[in-house]
Amino acid sequence: SNLRCALEGMVCLSVRRAVLLFSSTMATRSQALTLDGVVPGAVPMRTFLERRVSAAIAAGSSGPSATSLSHARLEEMAIHTAAPALIEDLAAAAPSGVGLSAWLHQTTLQAVVAIEHSTKLSAGCAAGELSLLDAVVDNTERLARGEHVYKVINGHHRELRQRGEAAKDDEVLRSYAEAATYVGTRSWVHQGIDWCAAQARTFFREGGGAKLARRELMKHSHDTIGAPLTAETQEWVLRAADVGVGPREEEPIRLLDVGACGTLFEGYEGLETMALDLCPQASNPNVHQCDFLELGIGDAASSPVVEPNDDFAAGCLRSLPAGSFDVVVFSLVLSYLPDPAQRGAMMAKARQLLPTPHTCERQLEAARAHLTAKPGGAPVGGAAGGGAAASVAGTSEANEMRWRRGLLLVVDTFSVDRSVRTWQEAPYLQEWMAAVESLGFVFLRHTTLARSHALAFTTAPLEQAELDALPSREPPEMRMRREQRGEWE
Repeated sequence: SNLRCALEGMVCLSVRRAVLLFSSTMATRSQALTLDGVVPGAVPMRTFLERRVSAAIAAGSSGPSATSLSHARLEEMAIHTAAPALIEDLAAAAPSGVGLSAWLHQTTLQAVVAIEHSTKLSAGCAAGELSLLDAVVDNTERLARGEHVYKVINGHHRELRQRGEAAKDDEVLRSYAEAATYVGTRSWVHQGIDWCAAQARTFFREGGGAKLARRELMKHSHDTIGAPLTAETQEWVLRAADVGVGPREEEPIRLLDVGACGTLFEGYEGLETMALDLCPQASNPNVHQCDFLELGIGDAASSPVVEPNDDFAAGCLRSLPAGSFDVVVFSLVLSYLPDPAQRGAMMAKARQLLPTPHTCERQLEAARAHLTAKPGGAPVGGAAGGGAAASVAGTSEANEMRWRRGLLLVVDTFSVDRSVRTWQEAPYLQEWMAAVESLGFVFLRHTTLARSHALAFTTAPLEQAELDALPSREPPEMRMRREQRGEWE
């Protein structure tokens, strides 16, 4: 039925386009004269539209939105060589009996949106191979496809909301997998994946984790003894954390992609990814089937448990060792869970899969022990130090210290909270931050992407008893703006 509706929609579009082209032949000359009208800001209509189209062609699918450019910015926009002909051709396709200015303005902006979302349309219009009306038709088809995907995904999660558990019907799950995989092809989704890969690289390979450890210890020193760390202690801490906060340089960063429905992290250098989803594409051998809320957590020395399954090439993942990943990613996952407490439970389980550093007090004890052991308390890392690895060796306290940390990265749509200019304007994001931090995380940053929020956390220093108590805690609730308004995306 969905295919039939789509085909009927395409036929209607083709008929509509044919009618527009046919009816335009009687009105082209008189209508073309009105192109010299003006739009708000006293910009000539022709110039205004040509610059809009030029901005869209220049932006493609990654540049600034042409539809949101100010008039001042438009005045600076150079007109693309193809733009005048594109506007003239669109004017020639206008139906008779309508106000040309209004129709042309509206239709051009529809085409601009389509061109911005597609490099293929951008290149085709720039080369004169496609018209603006082609772009409008393509955009209409894209929106129809998006609406279908929207209904499939949200229909599945409305069922989750009603039943309180994942659907077991294979056909429903496969439809969901196909829809989610389509979402994964969108450019704004890949922007979130790029952001996650960059966060992992910065934290583990570019000193971000080590600098965080030093800041935490500086604060702890001020809070406990009212004095800053000595320069020698700071140097030792920075070197020790740089060596121990993540995998060694020759080791990959281990990343768990929850709700993947594809291998979106494939091809990122330095990442070793395990992908899992409630119902992945059956033919994908690299995505494990897994209900993350039901995933077992074994001890750190255990091995992953994967059961073979005829329906899923990668098998069904049943258990993972505690602390076995450096990064856990939830990209477009949490907003589709039916219950705020289930989102909190997801975060609690992710915490068990990430490593935990020792407390600041124990780290400082290791630093003092190392510096005391050096003759005369000489500064660390001098000519005889032998580099970072040598600077953190030499005492049992240093060698037994846990510096390793994990990253939790969450990317989700504006259904969580609206797109805002300041953090103070985002009460639901603040609620999410507090809920996640209560599970033993430290909030790092929030970034607003093109169509999503991105949140980064790292594991907080905890004593073993605190860590052991986390699984037995009641998961915090993580509410969303949209569901509080009685809506569901």
